[in-house]
Amino acid sequence: MSRKLSFYSESDRFNRVDVYLDGEIKKPSHYDYIKNMMHNLREVNEDSTIILHMSVNGGDVNSAVALIDAIRSTKARVVANVIYCEGVGALVALACDRIRIALGGTLVVRPLDIFEDGLLELNEELAVLEGYLLQKVMTEEEFLTGTRLELGDDDLRIRLLEMGSKFLH
Repeated sequence: MSRKLSFYSESDRFNRVDVYLDGEIKKPSHYDYIKNMMHNLREVNEDSTIILHMSVNGGDVNSAVALIDAIRSTKARVVANVIYCEGVGALVALACDRIRIALGGTLVVRPLDIFEDGLLELNEELAVLEGYLLQKVMTEEEFLTGTRLELGDDDLRIRLLEMGSKFLH
């Protein structure tokens, strides 16, 4: 049984919005959900913080790109709180301003595979976006050889420090 993707928004006196992504990001059933999320992300101001609680095991690339666009266009600070993320879920997490991996959580990072991830083709725009996001945590050699990285919180922190990333959590 597949878990559902869910969204809850909670604005309070601390200007905090909590977003919960659970399961697989699928199409087309989640297009309304994504439109709603994009609207909410664009409506918050720069004093707000969006906490993106994530347990995502992949999904539709186009839906993930829509989420990444919404994250990148919001004025608020977006923090990914990762329980488990793989595939396009990892790309969404890497698009956030900050990332935290929960105790016992894992961020699985690897280049998208056109067959495994159900893509008909890896278009140039998606390839550039993927390369930009993955360079935060992968070396060029790891990217080119399709290396799969399973990162816990300490692993991610060490890797970010080694790579000189400004993406520290």
